Amino acid sequence: MTDEADRTRRAAEALLNAQPRPQMDRVLAFLKHRSGAEGALIARIDGASTVVELVRTMRPERIARYDMAWRNLRERLTGLVEGTGFVLAPLRTPRGLIGVLYLDAPKTFSDEGLAYYLFQLAQGLEVTRTEEVPGAGMPADGRALLLQLMEAFEWNIARVARAAGLTRRTIYLRLVRYGIPRRRVAKGAR
Repeated sequence: MTDEADRTRRAAEALLNAQPRPQMDRVLAFLKHRSGAEGALIARIDGASTVVELVRTMRPERIARYDMAWRNLRERLTGLVEGTGFVLAPLRTPRGLIGVLYLDAPKTFSDEGLAYYLFQLAQGLEVTRTEEVPGAGMPADGRALLLQLMEAFEWNIARVARAAGLTRRTIYLRLVRYGIPRRRVAKGAR
């Protein structure tokens, strides 16, 4: 592998680890577009059930259809399953099955190069799994960086978002994710 390719690979992995949800959403949108599907979703496996993580343009009745397909096929989901009007693909990490990709009504579907995208989605699910416990299991530098930015901009969410190149909503969600209580600074105290 060349130095340039290695640097590109490391940068891609860093992006995925730093912001897994936006990256997973882009991969999901790409797979939906590539297959011409009406909708797509990623679900995390939680015991015998699943928890929907990301959805791309799926009506509630279609999500119910996914749930039925999952219940019927979960025991034999070892590889890609193409059903009538849907595709179900397992998302695996070295630890085992972590999630499922569901494409609703794909017009054309090719599994060429799909393993790479499934691996990316599985990695994203693995990273977000560790982020579910507030303040624990997450990259300590992400939490510390957010705290540092919040202090530097006197807990002004809009200014922090502009500086970080994120939306205000993302900053609010990360505060919750990292278990950081919101502080309000009085206008005169600044």
